[in-house]
Amino acid sequence: FGLVGPLLAAAMTLFSSLFLNGGLHVRNLMLIAGAQVGEPERDARWQSIQNERIRYGGILFGMATVMIKFACYFQAFSDQTALWLLPAAFVFGSWTMAWAVFAYPTVPESKRGTVLKKYFSRNSFICASGITVILLAAFRDWFLLSTALIALLLIVLICHRNMKSLGGFSWECQNAAWEWGELAFLLSYYLLRLGQQYVLRLFI
Repeated sequence: FGLVGPLLAAAMTLFSSLFLNGGLHVRNLMLIAGAQVGEPERDARWQSIQNERIRYGGILFGMATVMIKFACYFQAFSDQTALWLLPAAFVFGSWTMAWAVFAYPTVPESKRGTVLKKYFSRNSFICASGITVILLAAFRDWFLLSTALIALLLIVLICHRNMKSLGGFSWECQNAAWEWGELAFLLSYYLLRLGQQYVLRLFI
């Protein structure tokens, strides 16, 4: 690849993290992570989120997220799986946000989150889930099923941690869920690939 691979990976990272949604999902991810790491009390965490104060821990978490995505994108271009893995991760991330809105309670203090929850019905979630399954099935890779299941487990753990730490979801949490889903999907895929390679080395 030479410089082409890193440049393509960097362009994809910028596109998915900044240009596609104006950096909104990464910003809210940093905001939530910074509040959970930097504030010991629940009320102080909510105050930090409402004041939109991104703390040092959130900045480090955001930087780590972007670097991990870059590494996954670079590997995807290197092994020629980018044509389906990257859009699959995007689709799973969008579904994760839909699931977070539908499945978890929204705190009353979050007006935008409450409005989003109000207009997102069960039928909307079923429709979003159906579209996600159809799009993932179109890529015809058996690894995607295992990847999606492991990523879903990671998302459940993250969401339960968020509920325990904050007591509910705000609009910022709902947006951050998209980034959680995309990152969990990419990491799950490559963890499965590493596991497959390790098993093959044992028996071959």
